[in-house]
Amino acid sequence: MSSVAKAKGNTVNLETFLRWNIGGIIGYKTIQVTGRELVNHIWCKTCARHAEKIRKDEKIRGQILHEIEKYVSGTNFVSKHSVMRHLSSKAHRIGIDYEKLAGPPDSSDETFSLDSSASTSSKVQLTTRQPLIENALKQQAKEAYRKLLRSAYMIAVDGQPLASFKTLVKVQKANGVQLVSGNY
Repeated sequence: MSSVAKAKGNTVNLETFLRWNIGGIIGYKTIQVTGRELVNHIWCKTCARHAEKIRKDEKIRGQILHEIEKYVSGTNFVSKHSVMRHLSSKAHRIGIDYEKLAGPPDSSDETFSLDSSASTSSKVQLTTRQPLIENALKQQAKEAYRKLLRSAYMIAVDGQPLASFKTLVKVQKANGVQLVSGNY
């Protein structure tokens, strides 16, 4: 590799880069050096699309936030190890979750088109769970418990017997209030 390419960071031959089977997820720029086309700049298309949401996510802090910035704005350090490490990172999985929440991309969006020549036996495992379902369930459970505790508090403040709590919960359920299921 020439000293010009080394000065700009780690580069990889374009043919080698395309054999990594990353399915069009990683964007790249190339340069010509002594008749060879080299990849000298890469970024994650998914993370770049959802950069603001990923930055605001409470799970992303410190070194992880620094690492994701490399793949949002792009990096000149091109290596298979760093790409695979990013694709299996928590930050990238959050980007994939936001991608799923956003729905299918427009057909006019060229940055999302997947490379059809990519092998289906890629070592990169994309998450298959529903996006942020755990957060939605936790939020729903918190709200249900909040309603139950508010009812219990009102019974205690009014000086009513605890036996009336069961009746109050039945009335709330009959009125359509979403509560957690169980014995009360």
